[in-house]
Amino acid sequence: MDMTKYDVQKEFGLRVRENRKRCGLTQENLAEVIDKSVDTISNVERGFLSTRIKTAADIARALDMPLSDLFYAPPTSQEDRDRECLLRDLNELVDHCSLRSLEAVIQVVSTIIELDDAHQTPQATTNLPDIIARNRGS
Repeated sequence: MDMTKYDVQKEFGLRVRENRKRCGLTQENLAEVIDKSVDTISNVERGFLSTRIKTAADIARALDMPLSDLFYAPPTSQEDRDRECLLRDLNELVDHCSLRSLEAVIQVVSTIIELDDAHQTPQATTNLPDIIARNRGS
């Protein structure tokens, strides 16, 4: 089912409310921090008002959370949260790598995934030094 503009506003508002409460803030507190009226916060939380990107970013900053978390539901299971953290860590590690290093990372990760799919994950860690050595030689 496609989401309408109103559905998106409503979901966004619910996430603002949930996270505002998680932070122990009242609507008045949040309004003061981002320099908006209490009515504006109330209308956003109820899905009656769409927000500008700057306002959404201000809200996310005030709630000490990534802006993206206001637009999609974060993972609910512990495994999904752990997975998201690991993916974020991996992204930070490779964010400033050279093209050659990124290609090597992709080859190593692809090999590990192939071995994992074949239920040979322990073999992946055993073969890792060979994979790295091959990439150093190329």
